[in-house]
Amino acid sequence: MSSYTRTLTFTAQDLGTDVTLMLIFDKASDGLYDKFPVVWKVSMFGAAAPQGSYQFIVTFSSQSLHTDFQPVLRAYITNFYTEGQIVKDQISTPIIWEQDLSSLDDNTVWNLEYDFPTGQLSIDRA
Repeated sequence: MSSYTRTLTFTAQDLGTDVTLMLIFDKASDGLYDKFPVVWKVSMFGAAAPQGSYQFIVTFSSQSLHTDFQPVLRAYITNFYTEGQIVKDQISTPIIWEQDLSSLDDNTVWNLEYDFPTGQLSIDRA
């Protein structure tokens, strides 16, 4: 496969709660890793922004990938990690989003939403 670049934009409108979104390539089987994953990106989204919205843009390029790497990106809501941190244990919060970047369009927009009755966060394509 030839090299590609993907730009993902995560947006939120008046979430009503403060959250930290962590993005990581950590596809593993049975919670065990051959190599420890590293936190790729982290961004905070507030309960309300000055104009009611937040935006977080990330760009991924496949140029420096090894052929056996699968670019499956996962999102978690957690404030226990920082960008570049090595993750040696299983992440204690559930995955809220997962995408194989090689199958996405070059530019995509994703909405982060909070469901007040259930207390659940989700990410859906805009």
